[in-house]
Amino acid sequence: MAKQQVVLVDRNDRKLGVEEKLKAHQKNLKHRAFSIFSFNQKNQLLLQKRNKNKYHSGGLWSNTCCSHPAIREETAKAAKRQLKEEMGISCSLKEIFSFNYQTKLGKIFENEFDHVFIGRYNGNPKPDPKEAEAWQWIDLKELKADIKRNPKKYTYWFREVIENYSAKIYNHLQAKNPYCQTTQDTINFFLPSAGCAKAKKSGPCAMCVFYQPWKILKTSPQKPTNKKILALYKKYILPAINFTQTQTLNLFIGGSILDEKEFPFEFIVLIFKNLPSSIKEIVIESRPEYITDEILMKLKNILPKNIKLVIYLGVETMNEKYRQQILKKEISNQDIADVLKKIKKYNIKAGAYLLAGLPYLSKKESILEARKSIKWCLRVRFDQINLCPTVVPQEASILKTLWQKKKFKPLNLKEIIKIIKGCQKYPLIVAELENDPPAIAGLEGSAQEKEYIFNFNQRI
Repeated sequence: MAKQQVVLVDRNDRKLGVEEKLKAHQKNLKHRAFSIFSFNQKNQLLLQKRNKNKYHSGGLWSNTCCSHPAIREETAKAAKRQLKEEMGISCSLKEIFSFNYQTKLGKIFENEFDHVFIGRYNGNPKPDPKEAEAWQWIDLKELKADIKRNPKKYTYWFREVIENYSAKIYNHLQAKNPYCQTTQDTINFFLPSAGCAKAKKSGPCAMCVFYQPWKILKTSPQKPTNKKILALYKKYILPAINFTQTQTLNLFIGGSILDEKEFPFEFIVLIFKNLPSSIKEIVIESRPEYITDEILMKLKNILPKNIKLVIYLGVETMNEKYRQQILKKEISNQDIADVLKKIKKYNIKAGAYLLAGLPYLSKKESILEARKSIKWCLRVRFDQINLCPTVVPQEASILKTLWQKKKFKPLNLKEIIKIIKGCQKYPLIVAELENDPPAIAGLEGSAQEKEYIFNFNQRI
């Protein structure tokens, strides 16, 4: 009987050759693999306990199923085949992300480009005892707690997914939830509101597509109520926090949350009073004119102990003329500096949103402008900087029009990396690289470039 072979690949999953499976693991050769996570209707994950006689990681608990595609086999077809053979399960599968990982396990190495699939199944599995000696359904919250207490019970790659990518899994499971989007570190709560007051008065900022939040939420314009806010919070946000165990909650309304005409302050009080103990940081966004001493004092008085508050400003660029004339944001650098002093007086943190890739500038000019803006934000003492790669949204916008006329092209990931090179010591992260709905253009790049940016963000 011929020995099983695996497909050797680079960090972007490009085929390099083939090798016998055991030799690939002994020689530390990167190869293609897949991991399957099957959930029931209660969003419990099906785990398997690997047979104790497996050539590595025997007797450890792991995800539903994992293996390697055959030499000329499509990865998706291999995943369905292996799930049936190994666990006796047939269900539809969807690949939701992939990642590289590498570790040493005794005398062999795991060095894989791993494709992660999600499936739904509500019955009992019938595992092949040569592959799995036990199985169980488990809640993700309980699983995360047990991995923290007993990490050696679980396989390395499984811990890697749960610890670093559980937000991607949650977003897939909750695809019909318009009010909540999770990243690995943050829960974004899209709150219903009447929309940006500035946009109603003088038009939206040139590149903004969020000033009418009901379009994102696919609802109608609405004035929120205490009952509505609390119901949404309990239905969508608390389960997301429990699932991901995130520590940061971002409250987003598509405008200035500190403008009481857009979002009454009593709603902020309501949310603050119902925060779970796992939350350590709250992020809000506002224009400078609404950040008054009165508001800052009220925020300070209702902020729970041991929770950090960060107020973000849409700086976009340090180029004041560009910000005002092209982006249509009538905010001066002096306005920003003045409000920073005010925020820090109350021991509250300040964050800056910067754009990476500006219309009417060449790519070289955009990269230079972003690097200058990062250094300016450091000089005026922002505590956090969030670099937002400019993408072309599906919604109507000036950006979309310019892109259609071939007058704007977003930066790709290689160019984003040029901006952040040498910035490891700065309080800087790159905004989430996935958009919902997906962008029409922008964020093009290799798996290796995505991994570089992911690791850059993980350092904070």
